[in-house]
Amino acid sequence: MLWQELIKVALMGTERSQLSPPTKEELRRLGIDPALPPPRLVLEGAAYLATMHKGGIRAREWTRPQPAAAPPNDPQRDCSPRAIQVLEQILNDSFPDALGEFVQLLHQHQRQLPAEMLPDLFDQARRNAELWGKLRDCIGTRGHWLLQQNPDWARLRRQPDEALWEYGTRPQRLALLRHWREERPDYGRERVMENWDTEDSKTRIGLIAHFATGLGPADETFLENALDDRRKEVRQKAASLLLQIPASALVQRMQERAVALLDLSHQNGAIDIELQLPDELGPAILRDGIDPKLRSYPGGVKASRLGQILAAIPPRFWEQHFERDAEEVLSIFTDSNWPELTFSALTQATIRHRTPQWMEALVDFWFRHHFESPWQNIELEDLMPQLPRPLFNQLALRGLSLDQALASSNGPVSTLLQHGQQIWEDELTYAFFRKIKEWFQDHPGQYWSTWHFWNILSKAAYLIRPQLWPTLQKAFDQDRVWYEAGAEIDKFMTVLRFRDQMQKSLSSDPK
Repeated sequence: MLWQELIKVALMGTERSQLSPPTKEELRRLGIDPALPPPRLVLEGAAYLATMHKGGIRAREWTRPQPAAAPPNDPQRDCSPRAIQVLEQILNDSFPDALGEFVQLLHQHQRQLPAEMLPDLFDQARRNAELWGKLRDCIGTRGHWLLQQNPDWARLRRQPDEALWEYGTRPQRLALLRHWREERPDYGRERVMENWDTEDSKTRIGLIAHFATGLGPADETFLENALDDRRKEVRQKAASLLLQIPASALVQRMQERAVALLDLSHQNGAIDIELQLPDELGPAILRDGIDPKLRSYPGGVKASRLGQILAAIPPRFWEQHFERDAEEVLSIFTDSNWPELTFSALTQATIRHRTPQWMEALVDFWFRHHFESPWQNIELEDLMPQLPRPLFNQLALRGLSLDQALASSNGPVSTLLQHGQQIWEDELTYAFFRKIKEWFQDHPGQYWSTWHFWNILSKAAYLIRPQLWPTLQKAFDQDRVWYEAGAEIDKFMTVLRFRDQMQKSLSSDPK
């Protein structure tokens, strides 16, 4: 009967015929708002039923409350159609590494994603937490309203149901804690502490891992107590988190242990040190997270215990202790009886505490000594992404000025450029291509040995300022030295031109 009445009113027109109250009530039960304008009500009802009939599905009665009306959209903030095409190319894996820059440009130009593309995006985000973390602030007011309408998108909502803390599954509770630690870290810690002693071990392991988000000095008391937890995984995570709080009591205890292992001597104003290996490990140092069986540093088990202690200490401590700057302190340790061990441990400490002065000292040391046999196996890959952008560009330019700067795929300059994620300044871009051109001129016919050049270039395509592409293209076209590398250059230029179009599409008004 419902279908027949909809057809009748559609044929006669809503000006001559109206839907009956029972029909409107039946439409309401199907989830269609009967207060819609009559033409739209007839069309939505017919479209709904036609889809159900075509699929052989019998519509279930709508029992939930009618959702609130969608908030008005601000069309002036929507992306241009061209920008949406760009995003679709990124999400289709044509240019996946451009997503971060796309989102950054959305924020920079105060744009939002239009409502019509959000359902597909939400479905992708359910399977890709990293994608959602980047795009969730770009969906606008209407997008956040839309999230509330589909239970399948519940995990994406910015304001999760706090009742899940008491009654939810373990994944739901962990997701709620992750939200709290992002938005209100102190509140999240307080809720965890309420029932910490009664949580099962798997839950405690999962909960404490989320303290890495929003970590600060206020978390120290809780984490210090967790060092006595009955599960090893909880104790280890608590110790690793405390090491990231530079003024924590655990870090101070490590500093005291390290100083006790140093034998100092002074000669003509210079400082010489000899490091003693820790022998027996008592309960206190084991409680602080030192693994007595770990072999992660040169020299065996005892040497690795020393390495773990040194890696726990903020490098700035040694500057104060020796009253020397970072470069001088590094020289003191590399002239000691355990040079490779201390360099590795100080590198780990620098990565943990993100100390720019020490980043520069370590990379500079590598530049100067990487051809010497004790230092050919230095590993600084994990340090490179942490370099502040100005320091990265400064060090890269300094390295490219050296002889044979790019000769080796695992040399310091190649490693810096392959593993860095910082934006390249124009000066670095031109210096890099000059260096490659010189190499091709000096090594004709040896294109086969340059694979690391193209690894660097494929990464740099997303880091170089894209507006440089016409200048670079002209240089590539005019100089025959680049012809042998035509395929790699074309790939690089395709990405650069795409990023240029992306930036223009997001800076333009919606059309």
